Amino acid sequence: MVKRRHPRDRFLQPLALAAVCFVFVALLLTMAAVDFRTLDKTLAEYMEKRGGDFIRTVQQAVGFNLQRMSNIPEWDFGGAASTGLEDQRLSLQESMVMSILDLAQRIDHETENGTRRDEELISLISRQGLWNLALFDDRGALIFQKRSVSSTVQKAISTMVREHEDLIIQIFEPLNGATSLRFLALRRKDKKGFVVLVFDHKSFLFWKLRMAVEMAVETVGMPSEADCFWVTGGEGLTLFQSGTCPEFSNEKLLVSGAFEKQMGGAGERVIWNGRKQLMMIESLSLNAGVLDGGISLIARLGLNTDNLDRMIVKEKRWGIIAMGLMVFMVVLSMWLLYRNQNRHLAGVQRMESRLHQAERLSAMGRLASGVAHEIRNPLNAISMACQRLRQDNLQQLSPVIRHEIRRLNGIIEEFLGLSRGGQLKLEIGDLVDLVRQVGLLMGEEARSGGVKIRITGTESRFMMLMDGNKIKQALINMVKNAMESISGSGTVTIGFSTKENEMAVITISDTGTGLAGDDVDKIFNPDFTTKEQGLGLGLALAHEMIQAHGGEIRVRSIWGVGTTFDILLPVKGDIP
Repeated sequence: MVKRRHPRDRFLQPLALAAVCFVFVALLLTMAAVDFRTLDKTLAEYMEKRGGDFIRTVQQAVGFNLQRMSNIPEWDFGGAASTGLEDQRLSLQESMVMSILDLAQRIDHETENGTRRDEELISLISRQGLWNLALFDDRGALIFQKRSVSSTVQKAISTMVREHEDLIIQIFEPLNGATSLRFLALRRKDKKGFVVLVFDHKSFLFWKLRMAVEMAVETVGMPSEADCFWVTGGEGLTLFQSGTCPEFSNEKLLVSGAFEKQMGGAGERVIWNGRKQLMMIESLSLNAGVLDGGISLIARLGLNTDNLDRMIVKEKRWGIIAMGLMVFMVVLSMWLLYRNQNRHLAGVQRMESRLHQAERLSAMGRLASGVAHEIRNPLNAISMACQRLRQDNLQQLSPVIRHEIRRLNGIIEEFLGLSRGGQLKLEIGDLVDLVRQVGLLMGEEARSGGVKIRITGTESRFMMLMDGNKIKQALINMVKNAMESISGSGTVTIGFSTKENEMAVITISDTGTGLAGDDVDKIFNPDFTTKEQGLGLGLALAHEMIQAHGGEIRVRSIWGVGTTFDILLPVKGDIP
């Protein structure tokens, strides 16, 4: 098989370079997307950890504060508690008293003109975790109550009226059972009545929890990125609230696509009131050693993610810039590689052109001696015929002279055909019709030598771009070579077929003597021939013409059986 590889086949093509660049860029984009996703997840987990640490620290501080409140001996505030409370260093119990006193003063202010409706007062009692609220006039007469006022409270009011006291606190008295009541009685600011806040065991525990949580948050300190912190008790009563947190049961949360919701995780990315927050909801469990039976609180913490988002955007920006630089370097490297290979390719093509020219000149030189020898024989025959013209009949010698002149002309034409080469004159033509013409043209000469020519596969037309004269001459040379290889009678088969609609295949088979193994690779050399007469230029010329069309010739030969030539011509693509 003889096949000529085009130099460009040994180098990367533009499409291959583009494919390599695309794969590399796709790989970079995938890696960048994974890195960005990991960065988002890592930073979100960091914020969740900070929020979780804050909530757990508050939980520990609440337990510690409750334990202190339970272990400190009860104080008797009595009437003296109304003087100098602002100047004392506040203890936990003092802070609780101040908060309850604050609430009483607020109720006094809101009910001062009597415009507050009873329903509003009842709602206020429920929100503040009070068991009962009672209002008295300046003579001790009952104006409002949610529940029946006990005799102990009524006696305390009578004492305040009689002795002109401003405040009575009986909150931290030892309990005489689960139903024992505690209260704080405050004279109104205008001295025209009294406000009494009454606590049962349950409401008293609620206020202890409330103060423990408030003091715990004050001690721990709110995180700088916290937008809200809301702690509620078992019945949903608010123990502490800073800012406004969304209620998951009532509010429709817009979950950001930047973070996946982690099932069972501590936080969820939400948008609340136009601000992005990382909401965390955790249960604060206080053991039975702190409160009777233990209790669970619900803590909601909303962390502002503006700084987190800015950090992510900044990291993504730098990541995109770095990725862009890497892509630019990849494309630039590929372009430089392609440019460099094209420069080398041009050099290789110039070298091959010079080598091909040198080979042709070398072959021409080797042929010169053969041409001289071949020309000398017919010239000698012509010379001898001319000398015998005086002696013999002219009619007998004329055919000899014409035959030798034709042989001489054929030798010169073969030699000139090899040296000229020539440019292709490409036109659209029917290759099948060309094959049929060659078969008909060589048929008469074949029959005179006892050789039969058989044509197959020429039932339909096959149009393609080609130089019809060159292809026809190449086929004639190859068919003539096949005929000359047959001793006596035999068959030359010319067949046509296509290969995946990309190659036209012309097959020329003979039943001649075949070729030896070493001769197969030499048959297209201009100076190689196995014939006793002639230059052996027919196959060399045919090979050059087929190569000029971008095709190739493959040879299969079995000694003593015959030879098959497969001529492959490209239907599409550039013709060098």
